[in-house]
Amino acid sequence: MAVIEVLAARPSGRDGQAEINWQGADLRGLSLQSSYVNTSRDESPVAGYLPFRFANLTEADLRHAYFLGVDLRNALCVGVNLAHAELPDVNLKDAQMGEVDLTSAVLEDTSLRGANLSDAILVGANMTSARLT
Repeated sequence: MAVIEVLAARPSGRDGQAEINWQGADLRGLSLQSSYVNTSRDESPVAGYLPFRFANLTEADLRHAYFLGVDLRNALCVGVNLAHAELPDVNLKDAQMGEVDLTSAVLEDTSLRGANLSDAILVGANMTSARLT
């Protein structure tokens, strides 16, 4: 958990071309929360969002995770288990989310613009005010 907190606190672009690879990781119940809450509803990169663009989360287990104000634009999320996760105000624009399990997940005010949700499981997902287009 300490490593994740250090990564979240680093400025975006601080590590050059380095990318986060949590492929297949067991991150059940992980909590990432930015102190920033987006009230403008725009899509531009915003200071204060936790910078995890282009992260590889393929087949990671994130059941019951809580992400608030996390930038996951262009993330690779194929086969991720996000059942019962809470993802308010998360930016998943252009993320690859094929076969993701979003059973009973909360995606309020989350941006899914351009995200690939092919074969995603959306049973019981709360997508109130989610931006899809």
